[in-house]
Amino acid sequence: MPNKARSHAYAANRVRAIPGPAEEGDLRVVARRVSALWNVGNYECRQRFLGGETVPGAYALQEEFKTHRIYRLLPSDVAQEVFKKLAEAWKSYFRLRHKWKNG
Repeated sequence: MPNKARSHAYAANRVRAIPGPAEEGDLRVVARRVSALWNVGNYECRQRFLGGETVPGAYALQEEFKTHRIYRLLPSDVAQEVFKKLAEAWKSYFRLRHKWKNG
């Protein structure tokens, strides 16, 4: 039996959520909490950067803030994703800064 090449095409489903008044309120609460967690994590990263220390990665931020009140108000997967995106943003900043310095 001949080997057929596997197709690695992926499909994505797009869903448009139309929240009602109750869901909209819940989403606003979660959005405020996510924003607050991002700001707290970003403040810590910025303070370390300006102090000449290494900027922590996503895992280090999770370990440091896992007992923080704002972190505990969010589901763990959401809070972890916030720190992953924050770490990506800092990595991107350092890559762009390096490119700018090198012309």
